[in-house]
Amino acid sequence: RDRGALAESVSTRGFGQLRRIAERRARAERHYRLQQSEVRLAEIYERIPPWVFDGAPRDEAIDAELEVETELLVPDLDVVALLAMASEHGKVVIAVSDIYFSETQLRRLFAQPVLSDVHFDRIFTSSDHRTNKSGGLFEIALRSLGLEPEQMVHLGDSNEADILFPTKLGIAAFYFDRRPEPFATVADAEAPFMPDSVESVAEAGKVSGLTATRSKVLSRTHLAQVPDALQPYWHYGATVLGPVFAGFAEWVHEHCARTGARKVGCLMREGAFLGDLLRGANPYLGGALEAVPLWLNRDLCLRASIADASQNELERLLVRRSPPTVEGLCSTLGLALSTLPDWVSHAGTSLEDPVVRHNFIGALSSDDRVRGEIIRRSRALRERITAYVNRFCEDGPSDLTILDLGWGASIQSLLSEVLLKAGHPRHTVGLYLLTHEGAAEQVVQGIEVHGFLGEYGVPDGSVKMIMRAPELLEQVCMPPHGTQLDLREDFEPDLAPTNLPSLQLVEAEVVRKGVLAYQREWARYQTVLPGKVGRLSRARHLLRPILLRSVVAPTRQEVVAFGGWHHDEGQGSDRTDPIVDPADMTRLRYMSPQQMRELPVSELYWPFAAATLVDEHWAALMRLAACGQIDWEAFGAPLETGRFTVHGTGVDVPESTAIAVEPVRNRFGLSSVTGTIRAPFVQEIHIRPAERAAIIRMDWIRLRCYVQGEEKPIEIRYDASSGLVRWHTASMFVLGPGLYISYEGTGLMMLALAEVTRRVIFRVDVECAFAALPIAPVLPAAGRFADLGHAAAAFASLERSISWRITAPLRKAKRRLS
Repeated sequence: RDRGALAESVSTRGFGQLRRIAERRARAERHYRLQQSEVRLAEIYERIPPWVFDGAPRDEAIDAELEVETELLVPDLDVVALLAMASEHGKVVIAVSDIYFSETQLRRLFAQPVLSDVHFDRIFTSSDHRTNKSGGLFEIALRSLGLEPEQMVHLGDSNEADILFPTKLGIAAFYFDRRPEPFATVADAEAPFMPDSVESVAEAGKVSGLTATRSKVLSRTHLAQVPDALQPYWHYGATVLGPVFAGFAEWVHEHCARTGARKVGCLMREGAFLGDLLRGANPYLGGALEAVPLWLNRDLCLRASIADASQNELERLLVRRSPPTVEGLCSTLGLALSTLPDWVSHAGTSLEDPVVRHNFIGALSSDDRVRGEIIRRSRALRERITAYVNRFCEDGPSDLTILDLGWGASIQSLLSEVLLKAGHPRHTVGLYLLTHEGAAEQVVQGIEVHGFLGEYGVPDGSVKMIMRAPELLEQVCMPPHGTQLDLREDFEPDLAPTNLPSLQLVEAEVVRKGVLAYQREWARYQTVLPGKVGRLSRARHLLRPILLRSVVAPTRQEVVAFGGWHHDEGQGSDRTDPIVDPADMTRLRYMSPQQMRELPVSELYWPFAAATLVDEHWAALMRLAACGQIDWEAFGAPLETGRFTVHGTGVDVPESTAIAVEPVRNRFGLSSVTGTIRAPFVQEIHIRPAERAAIIRMDWIRLRCYVQGEEKPIEIRYDASSGLVRWHTASMFVLGPGLYISYEGTGLMMLALAEVTRRVIFRVDVECAFAALPIAPVLPAAGRFADLGHAAAAFASLERSISWRITAPLRKAKRRLS
């Protein structure tokens, strides 16, 4: 196309298809005529009509193919070293190849500077000799060289052509594994995510050697030094995250080179590892970018941003995965709870409670003495952070360039706010691996934010999927210390002890070593073959699918290795939760994959990994949905029983808090409904499981009740074996434990929460696991009871009658005889 040798009406992909079919036809014709199918490049191009080349000679098209092949071909540096050593020792070095290129054409491909120390004495190709390795090419080489088989050593990457056939002749053959495990499994899993458009790859830029370096790093001696039990973590770092992080480091370097930034502040805690990556890229990029830890976090900047201790300012401190307790917020603000004696009895109450939260924040902001102390402490912290940033920037440009994994750029925004309120505004530039839509909000407010693999939530599908479970990335970068609690007067951090399992810290360190090992391998090719392999920073179209696959389609080994990891909440909290909790597997079995994906992070960190443990087919289906090949809605069929509703009753329970969903039946025939009811005081839960007549098998109902005065919720599960009998029913016929007939949408299950606790419940998380089948309308009917409730009452009355008890032995005898 660039040479003007392709008809305008023929697309690049169309030409590729013609080229493949022409080769297939050339081989078929030769096999039909001569019973052998080895063809030459010119014979392939003869099958393509002249009009395709827009009047240009075929030789020009052939030359273009050779030029592209030479450009793309990257010599394997280890094989080059082996061949150079053989030449130095006086060995005859030959190439034996099944290919449509001639010896002359192959020598053109080999004319690369890195191969200058390698001399091929002879080259034997299947197109020159009209036979392949399996059909006699090795015998031709032996005869031409006057050698016996035992005098030849052969290295090749085809088990059949390069190992089986030469071994039969007596040649010592060694297999060169181009896709060793576990990379082969990972690469196969990635295939559906990779771009298949020639145009999209061409537009993104040429990057060669990515696949080769990912497999070759597995042969490095570093791996042999890793204990067997830890090798899966090294593999993951080297072959999966290695290219992603190496490309990120290159991108940061290139951005700083354009802007003139010589120093980057790496936000801690993840910044320690990101700084190592920047320093690792310095030698082969020829830069001297300084990566310095920047000891700031969201919690610190939030506290420093308080100017007037208003209710709005203080409520921002509560936006986190799990709100703090009354005492915890006081500790964050540096207040002794004793300064608020009216609240001592609520010390352990979670500020999840909207009434307590509103009243407590109101008490803090309305008490002049307490409010003044908060403002004083915030001002002192603000001045300290400003002095810290000024010292950081004193030897460079006025702009502050910061580096982090990313997501919403909230720390950067808060830092800018702190500097502005301190009277020292400074332009900040944020460089992130990935940012979601929240970062766009920061940009329109004046913050400069850049994302490598995704920015501002686009590309929409990929970013949304990766952001559903970024916790593994965060934990991989986590150093062996806890969250930052404060910044001391000497600008050193006050750190909490780590609350992560010690084994996980070791495993994370091994992952990071794998990442750095890959970066060294990539740097090796960049150094020896400058300009040949391109830059990973321009390979977002390839790196994004690698990261996406690792999140939405993890291999079983990856799930086993990382599913047991814990994620620490940070922000002063010592809470950790498993990324995949085995205790969740039973409840997840009732959900559809779509429901699992939509569960909040507070419920489930990594739904895609959990799916592989719930059902082997779900993982494959979720991968297809993540690729956009099927709709998420295809994972479950809507129940024919209509809406499933859950209501709360009590004090000021808004109607909007009711749960009303159309349940789906998953491939196991099971269904699940989950939701949350919030109100000042929830006293009863009412469940209406169907709108139409149905048989309901309620396997369990789980309630998580948040109580005033308690930090943790009360969790109770009612199952069919015992607990469900505590639920009162109306317009439902009880067939057995947990088995009901509900007719025409009037069936109701009710529970008074006073039996859980007499204290005020302000939030109830409800989860119902069940199976349901629609049935024909049941009662009323002419000459029958008005409804099932009346029928059940009549039957109960009959059971209590004297005649029923007297005739019991007769009924029992009749059943035995029948």
